[in-house]
Order: sequence, then structure tokens, then C-alpha cells
Amino acid sequence: YAIQKYKNGNFYSLVDTNADGKISITANCHVRLDIIANEITLYINDVLIDTVLDNSEPLINGRVGLGTIWSYTCYFDNFAVTKLEEGSQ
Repeated sequence: YAIQKYKNGNFYSLVDTNADGKISITANCHVRLDIIANEITLYINDVLIDTVLDNSEPLINGRVGLGTIWSYTCYFDNFAVTKLEEGSQ
């Protein structure tokens, strides 16, 4: 998996590694990212995979993108971005 940000025409890798254990790429997966301030937490199938700190100019607004690598075909559904209310963390 990789977590990247895109800023001013450039991609910046925050993490690019393999997940511990096996995650099937042929079965449906539930992927969740929690982003609070400069902390990005990745869950797959409700299992914590990684927490990454973006200490180099964290983005406080922008767009979200999902993708795959190589020649894999992937489908995303039920994709949502929500903003937490102040004090709800």
C-alpha cells in the first residue's frame, strides 16, 4: 500500500510498503482512512494497518483520489468523505 499526497504538481510519498499478513486482492475489502490534523490512519477490514504523520506542510483541504497499480482492475463503491465536527475526535 501507499499513501501519497499531491501538491503543486508533485506526488509526495508518505508511506510505500507492504502490509503485515495477508490481504486478499480478489475479495471485497473495506478500506478506511481517518485523517485528523497531520495524522493519517489506515484500516483494512477494520484492522489497523498503519498510522502516518505528515509533518511536512500537512494539507488541510483538497481532493481525495483512489487507485491501483500495475494492471489490476479495481472497483470502488460507497466512497464518502465526511468532516468531523469540532471536538468529536
